[in-house]
Amino acid sequence: MSKNTVRFNGVRMRRWEPRITSRGLCTYLLRFWLGCTLIVVTSAAAGTPPPTVDESIGESDASWRATVKPTDGLAMGALKIQFERTTLPEVQRAIGLGSIRHRGDAGDSVNWLCYTAVAPGQNSRIWIEAHGEMGGPEEFITGIAVQAIMQDDHSPECPVLPKHYEPRSFDNGIWLGARSAAVSRAFPAGLIRRGDRAFVGYQGKVVGDSKCDGGYDLLNSLFLTFKSGVVIAIHAGQVTSC
Repeated sequence: MSKNTVRFNGVRMRRWEPRITSRGLCTYLLRFWLGCTLIVVTSAAAGTPPPTVDESIGESDASWRATVKPTDGLAMGALKIQFERTTLPEVQRAIGLGSIRHRGDAGDSVNWLCYTAVAPGQNSRIWIEAHGEMGGPEEFITGIAVQAIMQDDHSPECPVLPKHYEPRSFDNGIWLGARSAAVSRAFPAGLIRRGDRAFVGYQGKVVGDSKCDGGYDLLNSLFLTFKSGVVIAIHAGQVTSC
């Protein structure tokens, strides 16, 4: 294993190295999630980059106290997007829209797809992300961000999703517009609230390919932002590290 390290959201970790498990899946060597079979990669100078999230609510190890993963990914109609299993090119091919964009270098790089979802009274923007190094050359998805936007907020870099990619929801049933009480019901254990923000963090072990003593560490997290008691932004992600 290489001892070279990179910085990822202020945390030092080992560089990505491919490790294929018996199920043929790559794992990624990183410590913290927050955040290439390339088809199209476009400079981020013309793109709409993913939003940043205030991670301070989840900085303490004690914050990662959920007993189950808050989410495995996103469902958009019949399309299921799973962290560390689905790749950006697979999503791009399935939808037939969007360009994979890129920002940053080495440990600070990220690749993403951006889409706009139009619904009566609630438009939203969806970023599907793969860390530039940690997502590996296949661009496995490590993060998803969703934000409510104004009805007249249009971006050519974020094409409108066809109607058959409805309904949209994380697999925990939470989506934009969910009320605070619904979030509390969805996460009876592990939910942390601080003002207009909430966090659910899970830490677990994954039995892998015997190349990591004691198994791999899995971190799965969900950050939510509220306005007037209603969810207006969601940032979710998962990484598996040694």
